[in-house]
Amino acid sequence: MEISQLIGMEDPYFFNSQWGLMDDSVNMAFIDHACPVFMEPSPTPRPSKQLKTSSDQQQQQPIKTSTPHDHILAERKRREKLSQRFIALSALVPGLKKMDKASVLGDAIKYLKSLQEKVKTLEEEVTKANVFVGKSTHDDEGGRTLLLLPEVEARFWGKDVLIRVHCEKKSSIVEETLALIQKHHLSIINTTAMAFATSALDITVVAQMDKEFTFTIKDLVNNLRTGLKRFM
Repeated sequence: MEISQLIGMEDPYFFNSQWGLMDDSVNMAFIDHACPVFMEPSPTPRPSKQLKTSSDQQQQQPIKTSTPHDHILAERKRREKLSQRFIALSALVPGLKKMDKASVLGDAIKYLKSLQEKVKTLEEEVTKANVFVGKSTHDDEGGRTLLLLPEVEARFWGKDVLIRVHCEKKSSIVEETLALIQKHHLSIINTTAMAFATSALDITVVAQMDKEFTFTIKDLVNNLRTGLKRFM
């Protein structure tokens, strides 16, 4: 036997034209052994990132538990704030004799009620005494009510007085009206006169009370109307 044949028989991975390829498994082993192929290693899979939901975050957050010390601090702050508010309230109430909390609260309630009564009284006085209109009327033969001039209206606001006179149009009636108003201790600030229709006149006077002024609205209106009748 030739040396080449012996070599081929000794080495099962040896290729010989006479013997051909050996068994398939042997051939594949020979190829892998003789011609190793470089294979790139597959990348190691990375763990996927998962979005954290609000519920997950809440579960991860540690639950805070209140301790007796926390309750003591909260109660102390509440009492300090309450004491400060009682001090501020006591400064608003006049004539306090006791400074304990019950006395301060009771006197504050009484003071508020007295203020409400004063406001109510002032509102009633303004509603009743703010405006008074003096009118003189008579009935004609047909039973109709006719308005007789002069018509006088007055309004008070502090020391200021607004007087409105509606009368017949006559000569020097404006001068006579102003003189009559001044006789009642009123200082005239402004005057306007406007003709109404063909025979009527509307006079508006803004005046201010003097120190000697002591009339009520009703008395002033009646006095002015009575005095103006003399010129009609």
